[in-house]
Amino acid sequence: GGNNTTPPATTTSTTPTASTTTLTTAPTAVKSIPLALIGAKVDSCSVTSP
Repeated sequence: GGNNTTPPATTTSTTPTASTTTLTTAPTAVKSIPLALIGAKVDSCSVTSP
């Protein structure tokens, strides 16, 4: 639902801001890793239980 999308968006925006202040490369790498892991999990779930 729309409500579920809003909280993550707010949390995600807050984290990168603080991280960006410390390092510019770190936030990018940190974002890429979780997204890749999440994508892999989603694919695995889809394949396991079609």
